[in-house]
Amino acid sequence: METREKPRVRRALAADAPALVDLVMTLAAERGEGDEGPAEAPPDRKVLRRAVAQFVESGASGVDAERFALVALAADGAPAGVVSVQRLRSGLQDRPYFFVDDLVVAAAQRRRGVASALLAAVEAEARAAGCDRIELNVRAVNGPALTVIARAGYRKAADVHLTRMLDPGADPTRGG
Repeated sequence: METREKPRVRRALAADAPALVDLVMTLAAERGEGDEGPAEAPPDRKVLRRAVAQFVESGASGVDAERFALVALAADGAPAGVVSVQRLRSGLQDRPYFFVDDLVVAAAQRRRGVASALLAAVEAEARAAGCDRIELNVRAVNGPALTVIARAGYRKAADVHLTRMLDPGADPTRGG
């Protein structure tokens, strides 16, 4: 039986940005498949490149960064997956926690421990930052992601996550 090397995970670097854009574009393309929720417009690649570069740069400052990305590397050193994380504070209790915003693994790298390695790295970062929990959302139709996340120890919360997509040109007084 072949043993696979555990993916190496590190903070995203500026040099990773082009590969991360490709991964995020993959995630955006997959989000509409079989979803029951509101449709999301696909991201503009040029805008996404700028956003990813800024996100990666903001996370370069270390454990106190408010947002950062972690990258899992394939055996050849290329990014195999990415997770973006935001450090938030719970409202009235004022306790820090991490929110996993995006977790995406390249199609060719799935079922190789990449998502598990990324989630374990997020947990290590959360503990180092003094967080008391990690939260994330996953689409109910994404069975493989639900399985990986459950194996990592995440449990379904009683909360219901609701989304309202906003039309940037709409008049808010008219319900748009």
